[in-house]
Amino acid sequence: MSELIGEMDDIIKVLLIKLMESLEDKYEDYLKLVKSWFRMKDSRPQLEGELRSFLTPHQNHLHSQLLLRLLYKSADIQQIPSEPSKPKREHRNVHRFQEGFEPIDPTFYVVTERQEVNGEVPPFMVHERLLPDQSSTLARLMYSAWELGLEGSQPNVAEFLTVATQHFLKNIITAVITRKKGYKCSQNGFIHSLGTAMPNPWLRNVNKYRSEPFHSLKFDGRLNGMNGILKPAERPTREDLEHDAIFRLSASSAEEETGPISLYDLIITLQLYPSLVASNFVRVTNTERIYSRLCHPVIDD
Repeated sequence: MSELIGEMDDIIKVLLIKLMESLEDKYEDYLKLVKSWFRMKDSRPQLEGELRSFLTPHQNHLHSQLLLRLLYKSADIQQIPSEPSKPKREHRNVHRFQEGFEPIDPTFYVVTERQEVNGEVPPFMVHERLLPDQSSTLARLMYSAWELGLEGSQPNVAEFLTVATQHFLKNIITAVITRKKGYKCSQNGFIHSLGTAMPNPWLRNVNKYRSEPFHSLKFDGRLNGMNGILKPAERPTREDLEHDAIFRLSASSAEEETGPISLYDLIITLQLYPSLVASNFVRVTNTERIYSRLCHPVIDD
């Protein structure tokens, strides 16, 4: 091993002499850069970048050979076995180890609160038991657009969806109430006066009160100079309204206690009027949910 180290020392000296002769005046600069690298002031990429600025390809080749020889020499020196020495006996202080150990109460790490998997995801309106407004709908649209990689959503889209949701729920609630209570219907089919008494259709004088009186459109004679102006419809007097209400109450049967609106009323209404929910998938899915809640109620319901 000593012979090998001697040979490698000679090779290192030869390479160093060749590099000195090739560098000439630049040797001092080269030596400063290498010393700063050995002292770990500069990194290897910094050293290579500085040397590449003034070294020729031949000088760079000598520099690489010199570094390789130095690395080989340092590796061989580390592999030389040192003189065997008597192993030192390790003294273990059992008392100090026991004093430094502190037992931990396992109940300290028990989870006491329920941890949600996706706590940052905005909750659905069905969980909050609130009707969606424009701001909440817009926030949900912005979050969905971010998930799908879109730019965003305009406020008028949220306003349109809010109005559509309100009309959709209004139609369902109206259908449920009209199946339980009486109502009036105008000539164009508009439903109003929910909860009024329903006259018995088998009575003699009831047929003429089953619909609102029809008033034909008339032109106002005082406005002959302006074509196309229609006369406003005549409003019924207070006496006529009172007479009509008394007649309906007297001709109607006694009302029975219907109770509050339940899931049974909702499921029957959806079966009678399937056009309330245009999507067959949405209607079937929510029908199954209603049946499951009727058969298997939970605490959240």
